[in-house]
Amino acid sequence: MKLIIANRGGHDIGKTTAIKNVFANLHAKYATTTTLYEPLNIADLAYSWVDVKATIKIGNTLVGIESQGDPGSRMQQSVADFIAWGCEIILVACRNQGDTINTITNLEKNQGYTVLWLQNGKCTDPACWQKLEEKYGDWVADVIEKCALSGTLSPTYL
Repeated sequence: MKLIIANRGGHDIGKTTAIKNVFANLHAKYATTTTLYEPLNIADLAYSWVDVKATIKIGNTLVGIESQGDPGSRMQQSVADFIAWGCEIILVACRNQGDTINTITNLEKNQGYTVLWLQNGKCTDPACWQKLEEKYGDWVADVIEKCALSGTLSPTYL
């Protein structure tokens, strides 16, 4: 199974924070199989301006996670790295149009990945928005874990 989960959206919708929440959920269960590429230690992820590039082995499945998704970011390089490293599941942030979307659609056409397009929620109330990001992080982490352990994307996971 080859799956890419693209958390897409506009500027300042919380894509990076949502993906960092997914990473935190998975890292809590699979710390011993986590490799961080950026930043160099877990404590740095507490800073809002720090992005995550990591792989996590879940069962026999390697998962790549990249929270940068703005045009001109390292997202394209991270995706190329994840493919080279044999990641079967990739989670990335991307915008609604442009180079980052093109990277994802090319994976679907040329690398045989199934694309799951998602978008985290946003609320004007900060407490509500934080809760939405936490719930989204829990849900996406659960979907990734189920896919990794079963080797398939089932509609029942969604």
